[in-house]
Amino acid sequence: MPTVGPASGHATSAVFLLHGFGADGADLRSLAEALARTLPDAVFLLPDGFEAAPGGQGRQWFALADDAAARRTRLRPAGDRVSQWIDQELRRRHLSHAQAVVGGFSQGAMLALDVGLHLRPSPAGAFALSGRLVDDTGAPADPPPMLVVHGTSDARIPFAEAERTVERLRELHAPTTFVTMRGAGHTINGEAVDAATTFLHEVLR
Repeated sequence: MPTVGPASGHATSAVFLLHGFGADGADLRSLAEALARTLPDAVFLLPDGFEAAPGGQGRQWFALADDAAARRTRLRPAGDRVSQWIDQELRRRHLSHAQAVVGGFSQGAMLALDVGLHLRPSPAGAFALSGRLVDDTGAPADPPPMLVVHGTSDARIPFAEAERTVERLRELHAPTTFVTMRGAGHTINGEAVDAATTFLHEVLR
């Protein structure tokens, strides 16, 4: 599993980055390296999705689904597996949930929000780059801080999905920051990196 950092040699926090459909952990290395520049005490973990994506196109966390009900059914087991893996990695590194953040892009962003809401104890925060909230059942009374970053011209996951995600997170009383990338598509650009950097500094104080 690829990792980045800690530059200081001693990790006091862990950031779990979950890639999108058809990619793998290494796909987010450049994001991890950018985030690590101002977070020398953080280790960034870049796991591969649990399953091979159809047609040999990298990895996936769960099979794609066209409707919301099927998406929820497929995401929940993946969220549970990621939560168990995070627990193991934190124990191995002698870190607590309060020292952990989970983030992701696209399909990985869906999973990051799910884990952010369902991991017990809650992590320090979760962030979603170009994703959507899939399942909020069983959310805690005091969810951790959330960051949602989305492009207004995203053709893969419509911007309206991000707006609904933010609305629902705030209904659940999750402290939620919404960063709108004007004219951006389904991508991680400099604005997204800056937003994630600011968020990590806020929740990993």
